[in-house]
Amino acid sequence: MKPYILFVLLVTAVGWAQGIQSSSTTMDLITGPELRLEYHPEANQSNPVDCFMYFVPLTSPTSVTVSTEPGTTLSANVTSWKRKQSGKTIHVQCDFEVTGSGGYTALYKADEMIEKQFKDSSKKKPRELNTLLEWIQLSGPCLGRIKGTGTMVGDTVQMNSIEVSFNRDGSQSPVQVSIYDIPRKKGKYIFDNRTNCQVARVNALKFKRSDNGTPRMSVEIASIKKAEKKEGFLSHLTAVIANILSTSTSVAPVGNTTMLDFGTALYEKQPAFTFPKAANIKQI
Repeated sequence: MKPYILFVLLVTAVGWAQGIQSSSTTMDLITGPELRLEYHPEANQSNPVDCFMYFVPLTSPTSVTVSTEPGTTLSANVTSWKRKQSGKTIHVQCDFEVTGSGGYTALYKADEMIEKQFKDSSKKKPRELNTLLEWIQLSGPCLGRIKGTGTMVGDTVQMNSIEVSFNRDGSQSPVQVSIYDIPRKKGKYIFDNRTNCQVARVNALKFKRSDNGTPRMSVEIASIKKAEKKEGFLSHLTAVIANILSTSTSVAPVGNTTMLDFGTALYEKQPAFTFPKAANIKQI
């Protein structure tokens, strides 16, 4: 598996506005869940994990279902806040923490993923479709950080970039993605024929403003390994190479705008942020 191919699929997978409906968060027909922001480690109210991770299905490239392990108690809270301004340039940094136990998984619809990858291929009928996304998973507690940079335009905040990292203070990111290849057999690409199943651990996602053209996003990978293998030196080395060779890729405007708006909400220390309603919902 060529590392740069993995990266292209990985960043594309978080680049199109689709989504799910949260199972444990109150929502109406117009908006998605409300993320409560208390900016304190001893917050009285925490957010269910499917609310906090709503940006993942919101930017799904296919129909997707979301599930949590039975008995999951994972919840998230923004635990700190600081900002600064130098001239017209602004910065905000907030730490977050996911506590509890259990797991959260977003599962992508395989036939739609195959169709999309086929349409995106530069070849009319490739011998193999590479690095299709099967699922994204957060398994267990997490120490994370959100950093944003922007500009003051008059009295208005214009957020220009947002980075969400899941490995604060050298901790191991609990966010992983499963990927696979599908060879063409008898002229067809069938999920059951998938090969080269791998798991990549994701350290960070970065979104940037683009006023002209398609917005871009980048991903930092911690490791890449065969699905049945354990992480080791080679899996981390492969990730290093992937990060060096990788470039940014296009993302859907809705998902990108949502993340920049979230950054603005953090800079202004708003008490809550409401996600837009996700589409393409598949019920379990």
